[in-house]
Amino acid sequence: MAKREIKCPDCAGWTEWQEQLYDRCKLCNALLEQHKIDKIAELKAQKDIEDEMEQARLAKQNPFLKKLGNYASTLFIGFILLITALIVLAAG
Repeated sequence: MAKREIKCPDCAGWTEWQEQLYDRCKLCNALLEQHKIDKIAELKAQKDIEDEMEQARLAKQNPFLKKLGNYASTLFIGFILLITALIVLAAG
């Protein structure tokens, strides 16, 4: 793997970097990519919040409407299959 030098964001010294997320400074032992690690953690937290909000929205949804939607999609698929069967029978 290629080794490069990078300026440490903590001590401002130049240190060897192997282009890994958790590489540390040889001088002060600080993480060289701390800003990227923080950004990843922030995005994960935001995704967790969005998932939690989606679960809450689904929990609030009326069970009758949920079942009605399932029945409607089943009927629609059945209708499409019926039309397809009629076309196949007419052609064959």
